[in-house]
Amino acid sequence: MRRALPLLCALGACSQSAVTDAPLSLTSVQPSTASARGGTVLHVRGRGFAEGTRLFVQGVEVPVEAKDPEVLDAVLPPLAAGPADVRVEHEDEQATLAHALQVVPIPIGFAEVPDYLMPALPGPVWRLLATRAGLVAGGEWGVSVLAWKEGKLSAAPLKGLEPPEEGAAPRLLAAAASADGARLALCVEDETPLRWYVVDGDRLAGRGSTGALPGTCGALAVGAAAVYVRAATEAGPRLCVWHPGADPAVAESPAIAALDDWLAADADGDGGDDLVVAGRDGDELRTEIWNARSAAFVNEGALPARAARTRALVAADLDGDGDADVFAAGDGADALFVNDSHGRFADDAWRMLPFDRATGTGAASADFDRDGRPDLVVATPDGVDRLYLGGPEGFRDATPLLGLETGRGGRVAAALDVDGDGAADVATVTQTGALRVRLHVDPPEGTP
Repeated sequence: MRRALPLLCALGACSQSAVTDAPLSLTSVQPSTASARGGTVLHVRGRGFAEGTRLFVQGVEVPVEAKDPEVLDAVLPPLAAGPADVRVEHEDEQATLAHALQVVPIPIGFAEVPDYLMPALPGPVWRLLATRAGLVAGGEWGVSVLAWKEGKLSAAPLKGLEPPEEGAAPRLLAAAASADGARLALCVEDETPLRWYVVDGDRLAGRGSTGALPGTCGALAVGAAAVYVRAATEAGPRLCVWHPGADPAVAESPAIAALDDWLAADADGDGGDDLVVAGRDGDELRTEIWNARSAAFVNEGALPARAARTRALVAADLDGDGDADVFAAGDGADALFVNDSHGRFADDAWRMLPFDRATGTGAASADFDRDGRPDLVVATPDGVDRLYLGGPEGFRDATPLLGLETGRGGRVAAALDVDGDGAADVATVTQTGALRVRLHVDPPEGTP
């Protein structure tokens, strides 16, 4: 027995019920192109639509309105650029139009949020993190979560992070977020130094905190399974591993005197956390992969040597082959370490990256044009921040799209959709701790 389907009268003033025995089918989709940003109203035509019919575009379910047995309307969410299949399902039936929709990349353009739309922060920002709940900014005065509300940025103190004493602010020592922005770890200067947060809907919810660490928290990395802490002790630096809900455990690790940057990623494809580490032992520059082995970290081998100091690392699939590659910025030319899917890396910067010797101290990755390939933004404190757009043959320099204003380059960078319009934006912090936010906007018509 086919289902009953509500039908609207032609004048929209009444309704009736009818029973259709038409099989579920698709005939056309209009329009045939849509922006990857989302927001396009899609008209899907076919037969047998009814209450409970589900619509999928690129495998993503899209809420629909059933107008009659032959038309569905839907507002598309942000999608990846490229051909898209459109599928409808109802009970045990389904129908598909392969490559019925062409999703086009988002044009690239940025506009800086003016001062009057920026929140008043109580002090300079030193750390900046992208989370699913919004932009998290912190410094010696505390930690704030920034969100876009009513056409401007608002800032609220991070709930659950109380100051150590009345009238004081919780001084932030270190902070890190997971690659997907779903988890956040913070070290603050009080008797319980390490806090753990998860994203609950659109807000960060407290998940617990550790007891005392064996030393002073100096750096954090957040992986899929644990939080990794670089602690300074009287006996030298120690690597601690914290699984939320347990006490931090000191792990054996390779020696490295000075840590410049690190992150957690699955470098060898075994499903576990590895640490990508950049640092110095005296005059020796080192970039290494440390693999977790029970309570010890084993050096899986050095990344290709860099002639200059590394100050910022990004792990992402930068060459489109499905594994984690590593971008390194710092003094001198940037590096791009391409993974062979087994944790062995080769520097392919000569082929894939624009050549630039400007010092980069922060970096972030996002798919700004939603073409399915990661792009890179590099914070450059002594010059202008750089933008590299990824493509099939590597990255092209699109720095002018971020603006060429000198003297306001960033020290750290984050990339996320600040205003919720389906396109990633850029946030940086200058040398003086000033926050800059550049929103991704469609460039004027005729812009090359």
